[in-house]
Amino acid sequence: MTHSVRPSIAPKPVIIARRVAFVSFALLSAEAVTLHAQEKINFNDHVRAVLENKCFSCHNPDKKRGDLDLTSFAATMTGGGTGAIVIPGDHEGSKLITTTTKKAEPFMPPEGSPLTPQEVEILTKWINGGVLETASSIARKAAPKASIALTVSASGKPEGPVAMPEHVLLEPVVVAPRTSAITAIAASSWAPLVAISGQKQALIYNTDTRSLAGIYPYEEGQIRSLKFSQSGGLLVGAGGQGGRKGNVVVWDVKSGKRVAEVGNEFDQVMTADISPNQTMVALGGPSKAAKVYDLSTNEEVYAIKKHTEWIMSLAFSPDGVLLASADRNGGVVVSEASNGAEFYVLDTHKTACTSVAWRADSNILATSGEDGKIVTYEMTNGKVVKVWDAHAGGCLSVSFTPDGNVVSSGRDGVVRIWDVNGKKLMESPKQPDLVTKVAALHDSKTCVTGDWLGNTKMWSFAGVFAEVGALSSNPQPIAARISESEKLAAALMTQVGTAEAGVKKATDALNAKNAAVEAAKKLAGDMTAGVKKLEQEVAAANGQQQALTKSLAETNQRRAELGAEWKKHEAIAAKLKTDEASLAALTAERQTLTTPEQQPKAAEVDKKLADLKAPIEAAKAAMAKPPQQMIEVDGKIREIQEQLTALNKALPEKKKQLDELKPKAAKQPEVVAALEKEVAPLSAGLAAAQNQLKKVQGDLAFQQQMPVKLRAAQFNLGLLAERDALEKLEAEVKGLQEAQKETDATLVAAKTKIDESRKVMAESAAALPALDEVFAKLTADQPAIEKMVEPGKAQEGQLLGQVNAEKKKVVDQEAAIKALDDAKNARIAAAAKAAEEITKQIQVLQKQLGDVNGKLDGPAKAAEAKQVAMNKMNEDLQGARSLAGLANQRAQETQAVVKKSEEALAAAKGNAEAEKAATEALNAARKSMSEAQGALGQGNGLLAQREKAAAQSKAEHEAAVKAAAPLREQQANLNKQIGIRNQELAAKKAEPEKANAEFAAASQPHRVEIGKVKAVVGPMETQLAEVRAKLAADQKTVEGARAALAKAKGDAEAVRQRQADAQKSIDGATKQIADSEKMLVEIQQELAKQEPGLQPLRDKVKQLSEQYFAMLPPAK
Repeated sequence: MTHSVRPSIAPKPVIIARRVAFVSFALLSAEAVTLHAQEKINFNDHVRAVLENKCFSCHNPDKKRGDLDLTSFAATMTGGGTGAIVIPGDHEGSKLITTTTKKAEPFMPPEGSPLTPQEVEILTKWINGGVLETASSIARKAAPKASIALTVSASGKPEGPVAMPEHVLLEPVVVAPRTSAITAIAASSWAPLVAISGQKQALIYNTDTRSLAGIYPYEEGQIRSLKFSQSGGLLVGAGGQGGRKGNVVVWDVKSGKRVAEVGNEFDQVMTADISPNQTMVALGGPSKAAKVYDLSTNEEVYAIKKHTEWIMSLAFSPDGVLLASADRNGGVVVSEASNGAEFYVLDTHKTACTSVAWRADSNILATSGEDGKIVTYEMTNGKVVKVWDAHAGGCLSVSFTPDGNVVSSGRDGVVRIWDVNGKKLMESPKQPDLVTKVAALHDSKTCVTGDWLGNTKMWSFAGVFAEVGALSSNPQPIAARISESEKLAAALMTQVGTAEAGVKKATDALNAKNAAVEAAKKLAGDMTAGVKKLEQEVAAANGQQQALTKSLAETNQRRAELGAEWKKHEAIAAKLKTDEASLAALTAERQTLTTPEQQPKAAEVDKKLADLKAPIEAAKAAMAKPPQQMIEVDGKIREIQEQLTALNKALPEKKKQLDELKPKAAKQPEVVAALEKEVAPLSAGLAAAQNQLKKVQGDLAFQQQMPVKLRAAQFNLGLLAERDALEKLEAEVKGLQEAQKETDATLVAAKTKIDESRKVMAESAAALPALDEVFAKLTADQPAIEKMVEPGKAQEGQLLGQVNAEKKKVVDQEAAIKALDDAKNARIAAAAKAAEEITKQIQVLQKQLGDVNGKLDGPAKAAEAKQVAMNKMNEDLQGARSLAGLANQRAQETQAVVKKSEEALAAAKGNAEAEKAATEALNAARKSMSEAQGALGQGNGLLAQREKAAAQSKAEHEAAVKAAAPLREQQANLNKQIGIRNQELAAKKAEPEKANAEFAAASQPHRVEIGKVKAVVGPMETQLAEVRAKLAADQKTVEGARAALAKAKGDAEAVRQRQADAQKSIDGATKQIADSEKMLVEIQQELAKQEPGLQPLRDKVKQLSEQYFAMLPPAK
């Protein structure tokens, strides 16, 4: 079931009247009121009749449909449930006009015939004339709008704290049974705020706490666009109802109040933005025009009409210099924001362009399109920086992060992060439906997205792209949210215990592991110290061993040096040992020699024993005093050897211990590192457990505070209504007080006007007799003065007729000359045209001749070459004939010689010598004849060859001449035609001279006649000028008399009019005084009714405010 509530909305900048005659409006100045104006359109005399005819049946005190009563002036000015319906001086902004002219819903009247144009005109004139109650009422005008213009800093960031909603509406305007597609998302550039389109409302969320921070009602319909101002202090919303109406509203972020409304479209507005300095609002939609309005006047400044389809997105650059707009045909237009002049036209997208976005420095513009592409442009030259495929099926939204990266969403259900050159940095998991909108937040680490199903999510892309929360696009009523928070708080209490146990468990595990790490570190230290100690001991033993070995060598060397003495001592010792052995053996043997038989032997043994005793005693005496140094050396050697023996026994054991300890000591840091590595996840686990505990505790604290905040928000609904009432009442009282001042001033002005008018009447009465006397005298003299000009006028008419008759003769002759001249010119023109045609024909023929000459050039040269070749062949043939003749003559001559030689031989028969000589002569003659006949044969052969070659050359020449013959014939024919045309051209060129001569001869009689006429007209015109000069002088006299008469009449009438005006002013001022005095009484009565309620209402608002702030949880 749809839940709705009518929120209390603070008054708009244009404060609408709700009380009789005065509330929220300042009276026009007294100077603007003309005391003798025409009949004024007022409620009682004109408007009430229109409303009674069309509106009273539904809007009367009994029915009051829409909480609106139109039966009285006071009720009409009060307005209805949606506020005031008239704004003095602004018929276009008054609902009484927009609803009755079908420009805004609800259309009125809902049934029956609409208002006629005449009725609409009456209502319009009444509103624009100051919504008068009666003809004597004072016109009113709307209070001036408060300016929301802003000086933009270099960074764009406002000075002081950034705007956050404070104590604004939190009760939803509408709670729908289900969510709908997200059509708009906007993020503040400086604050943790995001605005989301809801049904008939804009939802403002704090992105730090992911809690609802405000609800800004938009009862006009569906929101299609949301934009925060560059300062973050304003929120711009646009939308409406498709095919019916659309507009743009501007909310103050801090208070949630509407501070501006612009546009009155006949379809929904698809996109809107506010300039960085907050002086202009741009909107676009199905009208295909981007319209820009001045917020100080609500007037359209300019319109950009370059688009061929619906405008889907537009945005001012952060520096306020440019305005970019995009349409459903893919067209992107960048214009100068100040005047709408075209800056760039960008046409990279071939299908619909879905959104535009500016980088913070205003140097880069990004666009997205249904072609799936993102395009970035630089604004220095309007060139493309990069084009890339971003989303399969279509890219629906693009946004810049404050640090210059690009965030996009599309029909593929994915959100992606790019750098400005199209390099993909990361992307979100695929969503269940297409992602319609995305907006990067102020921290450059987070973004908010909305999809077709109405889901709104927050994402973090600081390291890993992850969902960090959800925001409701269809929040429940406050009561339901209180209940939900209490349930969540109860659940969170359990989670706190679980989280605390998790922290303890993680802490114990971490402490145990840290203890193990410390033990391992101690063991590592001990091992390192042990290795060091053993290494020192081994090194010392090695050093000692080396020292003992060296000392042993040195001692042995000393012993060697003492060897001779020692050897002698050793020899004595060896001899002593041998003697002692012999002594023992002899003693033993002697003991066995006991028998007498053995006495000799015994004696011998005794002798030997005696011999041995002395040497043995001497040797023992010598051995009792060994060499002392040798003894010391041997003692040292024994000592060293004992030490070396002990050392050699201990050193391997220490080395073994060192070899065993070293690897263990080397591996112990790895053991420590491994243990420390195990500490990291335990630390992370503890941190996660602590964060979870902190989060749960924070969520618990938040949810525990939320019912308190929400109950305060419920209470705030009443406070907002009372504040609204107080603001309206204060505005009413202020309007009444200002009206009282204006009325007092009007009384003073009216009394002053009466005094001035009475003085004017007295002066006029005194001046009139003298003025009437002057007028009467001038009137009597005027007829005689008028007759002065009649003779001159008659003479002027007679002379003028004669002059005109003669001038007509001149005109006739000049017409004849002109006819002759026209005929001449026509003849010359015809000749020129004919000459032009002939010239063109000659040019054509010359071109043809050139073509023929070009074609003939080759055959002609070929024929000439064949002629030269034939001539040469003929010369060669003639030479061959001469040679053949000579050869023939020579052959005949040799034949004659042979015949004679034969005859001589025959004659020499019988004479051997003569016969021999004749034979030789014959042989020589025959040889000559043979040679001559051979030469003849060669000559005839050559002649035959030359005759054949000459015949062939002749044939080739004839063929070449025949081939060139057609072209030569064409050449001759064209030359002939050109000659004929040149003769014709010469004749045509001679035609102008002939025509001029004939014209001169034919026009001469007419010129002679003109000269005769002018000779007659000259004196006539001189006489006419003299008559006119005298007539002008007389006419001046007449005009002077007329002017004097008119002045006298005007002076008298002006004085009488001043009398009438003064009397009318007195009457009007008298009535004005009565009306003003009545008005003062009404004002004072109204003040008496309104002022007593002001302080109690202030006290009530103060008390409610104190209660409200006391209900709020303490600020952290």
